[in-house]
Amino acid sequence: MKLQATAPYQDRLREFASDLACGLGKVSAKFVEDSLLGIYRAKSVNLTEVARTLDESIAIHATQKRLSRNLGHPELGRMIAANLLTFAARRVRQDTMLAVHVRDLKKRYARKMQYLLPADESPNSDFSGYRICEIVACKPGTDRYTPIASHLWSSHAPTFVSDSAEIIATIEQVLSATNGRGIIYPHIGVRELNLSATDLIALTGARALFNVTGSFPELEHSNWIHNKRSVSHSDLVDASKTPYGVTLYKMHPNGVEESIFCEVGSVRAAPADSSGKLGSLMVVRYDSPSLRDLPKIPHTLFSTSPLKNTRAKLVEILAGHASIIATVAANVEHKDAYHLSGFRVLSFERMHTLLTLLQAVTFFDTAVTRRCRVEGTGFSLQPLPGDHPRTFLIPESVNV
Repeated sequence: MKLQATAPYQDRLREFASDLACGLGKVSAKFVEDSLLGIYRAKSVNLTEVARTLDESIAIHATQKRLSRNLGHPELGRMIAANLLTFAARRVRQDTMLAVHVRDLKKRYARKMQYLLPADESPNSDFSGYRICEIVACKPGTDRYTPIASHLWSSHAPTFVSDSAEIIATIEQVLSATNGRGIIYPHIGVRELNLSATDLIALTGARALFNVTGSFPELEHSNWIHNKRSVSHSDLVDASKTPYGVTLYKMHPNGVEESIFCEVGSVRAAPADSSGKLGSLMVVRYDSPSLRDLPKIPHTLFSTSPLKNTRAKLVEILAGHASIIATVAANVEHKDAYHLSGFRVLSFERMHTLLTLLQAVTFFDTAVTRRCRVEGTGFSLQPLPGDHPRTFLIPESVNV
């Protein structure tokens, strides 16, 4: 992902920085503008690189010290984060998918950074570092996405209770900002940190979509309530009708496009150990040449809110589910393009504020200038345009 810091975009970034600094004094507002411009130009969160791009009439070291000093004001970081979340929340609609993913922030050679997480406590990494929970909004059927929130933590911090508590708190903060709008979709890294589906279902007012077959085996192996009876997940799936057909189109890494036919349907149900409020279990049966030699195992998704059992609604949910992986990958690649692991600040508060400033820059890239999009969304409801190999035929009357 290559982004050029051209002059027109920098002018718009100054305007965005001014809005983001609402409520701050002149000194703090200048810090916000300088930080965003510096990160944007340097494509890095390393303060030396950021200071160099600002090209001030003083020594680079002096500029670096000024930036570092301002990063150390925790209240400043919290105000920037609050303003940014307010901007992002405005872009979340009732049915916007909110992908929740957790990853390690690796600091391979760090030794003195505050509350550093040792490598042997990180299930997804061989290196020392921290953990980040990110929430990304995506609109199914498009190449748009919006970074909503990013939260960094360490199990060595004095306020730490559990990884689950950190993730839940991040979700609750976002839902508070959106007034409950959006559908929570737990994704990469959540299961590795033992966040249970029951904890997420218990979130007051939260609407969530669980990839039961792929990510939450606890739901797959539990009993379900359906028609006031307790039944196993497998029996419920076997008895479910899938009356609606839809074709998904997927581009493989080798450049070949494949069509995948799906049959979908849903039933009112809920896990037996949940609050008892019925949602919908969505059942998807796939059929494509690449899958015919594999066992015919239906895929299931669980929505905590009841779904209309119509083709349009189920296809919308299926498209959202299919686009999550590509959306999360795009967000990770976007952050990594700014060399996220390259920071060298030592205090935990400075790390929080620096991560918030990077979140602001990536929000600007995706939501304000719309220069960053999901590339290769993986699945589409229409044949992908272009002259490339396909496993299916397209009528001559159809232009692609």
